[in-house]
Amino acid sequence: MRSLAKELNADIEKWGLAGLLHDLDFEKTKDDPASHTLVSSRILEEHGIDNETIKSNKRSQRRSPGHKQRNHTGLRTGRC
Repeated sequence: MRSLAKELNADIEKWGLAGLLHDLDFEKTKDDPASHTLVSSRILEEHGIDNETIKSNKRSQRRSPGHKQRNHTGLRTGRC
């Protein structure tokens, strides 16, 4: 996420935090990948996390079902 922030000229520290919090909702969404990051974004909002961090968390998840993406480490995954 930090390298993506560099490419987007965004706040590197906030995007780094979003990367760390990316799978905060894993236990609640492991059987429903479409809701991944939506649940964590709600949790972050409830705890007063700023909107920029929440938006970067949401952007880290593509919405195309079954699409294998590269996670913030650059490794291919089935979920992130």
